Amino acid sequence: MPHNLPIQRLFGGRPLLSPQGEGWESGVTFNSAAVLLEPTPENLPAIRALLPEGEEPREVVALHYRARPKLDPGFRHTRSYVGLSVHEPDLTPIRRFEQPVLGPGGTGEPDVLGAEDPRVTWIDGAWWMVYCGVQPFESPESDSAWLGSVCLARSADLVNWTKCGVAEGLSGT
Repeated sequence: MPHNLPIQRLFGGRPLLSPQGEGWESGVTFNSAAVLLEPTPENLPAIRALLPEGEEPREVVALHYRARPKLDPGFRHTRSYVGLSVHEPDLTPIRRFEQPVLGPGGTGEPDVLGAEDPRVTWIDGAWWMVYCGVQPFESPESDSAWLGSVCLARSADLVNWTKCGVAEGLSGT
């Protein structure tokens, strides 16, 4: 075992997040990003948005996770969404948002087939999410080829996100 760290199974080995309902997260839930928020002045707006109304701000963990439905009518493969759940620092659940915080874009957008694998960090006074946007790709070898693009979204509170499009690389692409 690396660094002699013991492995501890929490909650009887059950996953922190499981598929639920009949909609956007009914098929699978996986690959979450975790952010520990201490009750500092810059974190208070996010903590207040994450906790149920009326709860006193405190240290929490925000999990932004990838989810897919069992069925996605009109699409060959189910599209991915980004969900949000809030936990105590020991990962005891507090709240799970009913609607995704980020979803597939519209026709022609770089994430029309899904928003996948979110990663979240605080940079220059804002929360930034890096995610994989998926779009169709015409290929002579396959009628279901797709293209993944590194996409960005920005938030002030970890709940409400504004998509910023494909991240530009050093070459401007």
